[in-house]
Amino acid sequence: MDNILNFRANKFFIHLAGWLCFLFYPFILGVPFREDILIKLFFQTSLLATFFYINSAIFVPHFLIKRRIASYIGSVILVIAIIVAANYFFNHLFDLDRTLADAPKPNPDLKRAARQANHALRRIVRPVFSSLFILAASTSYVLLMEWFKNERKKKEIENENLVSELSFLRSQVSPHFLFNTLNNIYSLSLSSSSLTSNAIMKLSLLLRYMLYEAEAKQVSLDKEIEYISNYIELQKMRIREGVTISFVTQGDFVSKLIEPMLLIPFIENAFKHGINYSKASDIKIEITLLGNELLLRVENTINNSARQPEASGIGLSNVKRRLSLLYPDLHTLDIEEINGIYIVILKIILNK
Repeated sequence: MDNILNFRANKFFIHLAGWLCFLFYPFILGVPFREDILIKLFFQTSLLATFFYINSAIFVPHFLIKRRIASYIGSVILVIAIIVAANYFFNHLFDLDRTLADAPKPNPDLKRAARQANHALRRIVRPVFSSLFILAASTSYVLLMEWFKNERKKKEIENENLVSELSFLRSQVSPHFLFNTLNNIYSLSLSSSSLTSNAIMKLSLLLRYMLYEAEAKQVSLDKEIEYISNYIELQKMRIREGVTISFVTQGDFVSKLIEPMLLIPFIENAFKHGINYSKASDIKIEITLLGNELLLRVENTINNSARQPEASGIGLSNVKRRLSLLYPDLHTLDIEEINGIYIVILKIILNK
């Protein structure tokens, strides 16, 4: 409410200053500052100001913008005619025209009649041009304000769409991740592993994070790292010999915030496509924080039998879209394959 009041107050004073400049501008150009001229200019400015606001509040929004051109032109011509007539009769009433020469000259009556006709014509022409100028200024003002209003609405709609899209993308993360994790625990239960109970406990920690922490717009980076660590420990429980897993972190993660569940898709993808029990497999995960720059590096051997097109799952395409929305100019993502190694390098500049 205070912002609206301040905006209206500022708008009022800006308009007032503009009309005062319009009123006193002739004196700046050298017109003598006399009371009768000031009264005349004040009357003319009042008429033009009234025309300005009638056009901006009624004619443009109700006629011009709605393409009722005939009504708009007719209304404008009527008001200009009223302004011209009012100016003419006001000047005649106060007899402000002092340009007639009183000295006797040849054919004074003819000279005086010619001058009077000339001044009468100027009394009509000048208000017409002034009215057309105000009409152009008023119409331009309304159209410009309408453009700014539409642009603001577009921004609001875009922001609302972004919020909705992010909510949708984040809602996809949990079910997708939970589906894969339950599959892992199911595999343990089939082998009657003693690790099943520990895996369920780890899963409960992951679910607690997703339910209570990941609902926030941003979470502490150390909690996200702890979540990733629990996920990796859960994965280790189901993995047989022949798979080497390295997880290294470096940096003060407590002081930084990050969008929740943003890093896990890359790590999950490494476990999903990087394990081949027919030969040695390696998964290396490094998370480093240097100042405001967060670096995630994930490497895994490529399991050709498990390879799937990137677009087949929602994980990577989802997180790429989230990165583009949340960190549009603050991240780089490089994904490449080198000598049978799938490498992901993600850099994010965190706000704080």
